[in-house]
Amino acid sequence: MWSLMVKDDQQEAVAHYRCDIWGHPTQQLGSYIATSITEAFLNHKQKYRQVGAVAYTDVGLILIRVVSALGNVSLYVANPVSRECVETDPPWCEAEEDYWNLGLATLTDRDGVVLGYKVVLLYDAIPRKKSFSLLIYSSETGLWSQETVQFPYSFSRQEFRYSISLNGNLHWVARNNVNDEVVVSTDFYGSEHPVCRVTRFPDLETSPQFQRFCTVL
Repeated sequence: MWSLMVKDDQQEAVAHYRCDIWGHPTQQLGSYIATSITEAFLNHKQKYRQVGAVAYTDVGLILIRVVSALGNVSLYVANPVSRECVETDPPWCEAEEDYWNLGLATLTDRDGVVLGYKVVLLYDAIPRKKSFSLLIYSSETGLWSQETVQFPYSFSRQEFRYSISLNGNLHWVARNNVNDEVVVSTDFYGSEHPVCRVTRFPDLETSPQFQRFCTVL
């Protein structure tokens, strides 16, 4: 089961669900997302001011950001097909605008069964630097923890808005402090602490004629 989502939207560019095996109707994941969000939140407008999916994964889980009628912000991990939805109870201790939703990293076994997930938030008031503070929620412990990731270059936090989640890693196409386009990858399950690597494109000395995209296999 996989899906290529258009960033900042619920539409799909490509999708394949093995529906004949799993017994689900041939239907785009985007329609499941819209329906599940409507049923869980938008049908209760007196309780919620704003609702939207802010991160997607290769296993079908999504991260939903919810603003209540009172202005409180919550994050939910949801399965839009089964309609299961779990609140992660984010530990807001500072101004909410200092938090960025980085993504949702998942852990699966060899058969693709989800064993756990981590909600990853960037919490740093400094807009550009070589290291960032992260808040990470683990489904295995039910707790939030703080980690710091180091980069070989300085990055603006705006570069990490739309992640690609695959095999416990989050990936971004970003620009560093010298305006080079690179792929930033962070592994949240390979070791005790997150490990980051930055890969430069091999043709940085040339002028690309096409917009770059990140394809993860």
